[in-house]
Amino acid sequence: MLRESIKIHKDHWDQHYDDLVEAACSLGSKAEVGAIVLEEGVSHVCLITDSMTILRNKIEKSIPKKRRGDSSAHDKALDKFLTNTALSAIRNLDLINLKAIIIASPGTLSSQLMKIIFQEIDKTGDKELIRCKSKFLTASSSTGYLQGLEEVMKDPTIKKQLADTKVQRNVALFDEFTRHLNNDDSKAFYGEREVEKAVEIGGAVKVLLITDSLFKNDDVQKRKHYIDTVERVKHDGGEVSIFSSLHDSGKQLDQLTGIAVILNYPVPDIEDDDDDEDDDVYSSD
Repeated sequence: MLRESIKIHKDHWDQHYDDLVEAACSLGSKAEVGAIVLEEGVSHVCLITDSMTILRNKIEKSIPKKRRGDSSAHDKALDKFLTNTALSAIRNLDLINLKAIIIASPGTLSSQLMKIIFQEIDKTGDKELIRCKSKFLTASSSTGYLQGLEEVMKDPTIKKQLADTKVQRNVALFDEFTRHLNNDDSKAFYGEREVEKAVEIGGAVKVLLITDSLFKNDDVQKRKHYIDTVERVKHDGGEVSIFSSLHDSGKQLDQLTGIAVILNYPVPDIEDDDDDEDDDVYSSD
């Protein structure tokens, strides 16, 4: 691990990258949700922000199989594994400032782990930590690896309980966008040309949905175009929601060109494309 200070010099920093660097320097304070996803022998302690999942610790331990008539070795190893995971969660997650902590696993491991975490918290005698026990949620996942978090975030019960967090905000926005599309009410559009037209109507854009992958485009002019679009929407009073291409909702948006809008009011003629299809919206003089 690199333990030396580094300096990065650029002649010009776009606002998007200024925001990204600021967020990267304070990931712990930006995260609102903690998560522990596990299965027998492996667990992952994570922080979830609105744009990324950060692995804080991974615990691995060999768990012997149960023997017929004697499960003592298995039970002892499993208890040690769960205790190590519980202690790691308490040490690596800021329980006091997080809004929720999800424990996800196949079977009943999540409930077993939560019980041990509560026991370890009670041992501290810290009243503020003890009050944090109400923040813990258990959920079912098919795996103890990070992919299991994607399943959990789609669970209606979890979505409801995380409704006031930024993490769930993007999921809710994508659901709203999809609902408008399905209703065909001319209040949601995707694609570069459609978004460009909507942004040109000052104040029409309620929310701009854009994936972070577009800011990594090899074409400098395209990157600049996307950043200018973000700034213009903000200037006109619209909300900008940047989706992580590592999150499930971001992957879905990427499949729809990576950029979309929800409008304040219907604009049926946005799809009436009278422009020359060969025009290059990124061309410069």
